[in-house]
Amino acid sequence: MRKTITRTAKRTVVVLSAVCAIALLASCGTKGEQSTMNGHNHHAMNMGNEHVHATGHSGHGGYAGSEPQAQAAFAFESGAARANEETVIRIRITGADGTPVGKFEETHEKLLHFIAVDEGLTTFAHLHPKYEGKGVFTVAYRFPAGGKFKLFADFTPSGGGNQVSGAWVTVEGTKSPREELKPDDRTVKTVGGTTVELSIGGAEAGKEAVLAYKLKDAASGKDVVDLEPYMGAAGHVVILSQDGERYLHVHPEDEKAKGPEARFMTSFPASGLYKAWAQFQRHGQVVTVPYTIRVN
Repeated sequence: MRKTITRTAKRTVVVLSAVCAIALLASCGTKGEQSTMNGHNHHAMNMGNEHVHATGHSGHGGYAGSEPQAQAAFAFESGAARANEETVIRIRITGADGTPVGKFEETHEKLLHFIAVDEGLTTFAHLHPKYEGKGVFTVAYRFPAGGKFKLFADFTPSGGGNQVSGAWVTVEGTKSPREELKPDDRTVKTVGGTTVELSIGGAEAGKEAVLAYKLKDAASGKDVVDLEPYMGAAGHVVILSQDGERYLHVHPEDEKAKGPEARFMTSFPASGLYKAWAQFQRHGQVVTVPYTIRVN
């Protein structure tokens, strides 16, 4: 089994902007299901003291305008999520007409990519839920603290384009102290025996940007030349805006690269602060390296 070490993927393939807010569904016999709809309509619903925001996107030649769109709804099987307890999350994918999406295409070897981050963008999880059939996926996750978390489902309905849906959820328990998000003043970081140096070219909104990661073995200081395919590529980078409403999933220019460099090209949709989590695999271990980037 792969072990994942986390510390706190060619061109941009997914861009997610906040364009709608959530609806609540009461299907599959679950409670508290939180749904997000891709598209250009804007809705909002107040859940007690919390507004849960939905976000939509089109990418990978995906749904836009009047084309069919899919949505994801998230529910905790126990009815609530509590910090430091394993929580089974149920993800239901439906089409624009509300019927379950029954078939999916693999995107980088997986039917669905699940991303979870906390409100301060200090924690990050990238998991791959089990498909239960009839548009339903399940995944177990242990939230590290209480508070607000953003959940994303990244998937491709069979015959359609790539889709991303995201929703804010509340986790019961003590919140971690929230740290101010600041651009990294360190370009070199060591995680899990790998030293990574990031250089960025063209971090301006709407313009092509290059994220170049140089990797060395931390023990020997030698260039890394033994990167292993991680979900079919030399690496993956997930990027979120500070408010969690803009999402990018980027794959490397050379997906078969072994190192010592992995280059990712993207375009930031707006100025501001972004958090980027790069993931690489060596010796069966996945290392996750975070950087905070200021985009002008």
